[in-house]
Amino acid sequence: MKKSNIVLISILTIIFLISGINFSQATSSSTNTIQSEKANNYLKSLSVEGYTLSPEFNKYTLNYYLVVPTSVSSLEVNAETENEKATKRISGNTRLSNKESTIKIVVTAQNKTTKTYNIIVTKQEDNGLKLTELSIDKATINEPLSDLNFKYTANMKSDRESTDVNVNAVASIESAEIEVIGNTGLESGENIITIILRNGKDTTVYEITVNVAVEKTIITKVENNDFFIKAKDYVTEFFKDENKAIAFLVAVAVILFLLVIILIVKIAKKNKAEKNRENLRKRTK
Repeated sequence: MKKSNIVLISILTIIFLISGINFSQATSSSTNTIQSEKANNYLKSLSVEGYTLSPEFNKYTLNYYLVVPTSVSSLEVNAETENEKATKRISGNTRLSNKESTIKIVVTAQNKTTKTYNIIVTKQEDNGLKLTELSIDKATINEPLSDLNFKYTANMKSDRESTDVNVNAVASIESAEIEVIGNTGLESGENIITIILRNGKDTTVYEITVNVAVEKTIITKVENNDFFIKAKDYVTEFFKDENKAIAFLVAVAVILFLLVIILIVKIAKKNKAEKNRENLRKRTK
């Protein structure tokens, strides 16, 4: 086979491989996006008119809590699906006759898969016994204190696996007894702190979901690991950019092509030299 033909075949092969990689990536990405959208049964937003849900809405969180006065018989629930073509069905938000009721929001994706969000509603008698002040040392409570809200969320950071916190609570009735449960031994993740107010026959309960993030101090030998960490981070960031990754593959392909050409040239020269030596031996006989 002529050298020019070998070079042409090599070039066409490299172009074919690069085109195949790009087409495969584009097709795979497009297919995955369409399938993911058809299976999307998440909510984009969820709220109850006039009240604050606990915890704060997150599309991956399926259970929420709400405390309302005993006089409330229905609630206006607002929900929006993440995929416009998905549907939602809200039930249980009217005729709230029980002390505890569950409102269900069922989201149905295009492919008919479903996901159910729940709002657990607790009725609490308005007896005038409430908190007028509420705070937690080293933590931030996310919602403002309200007469209509008895469930709150808070975030805090800790450098320990287990920690105790001090809850500062002041009742609207000075003689009321305040009991705090669950403020010791808080660990990473969600922790429930319950505050119980008692004044004779009247009782009011507050619940705070405290999300603890444990931050450990790790001491390492930077002089030994810094280079490898930086190299790893650089490679990771580099390949996140699809254009850079393709450019890198093209560069590798070009280098391989040049190596093939050099190898072909060397082999051709070697074959030519051997052929010349063979001709020389024949002439000397």
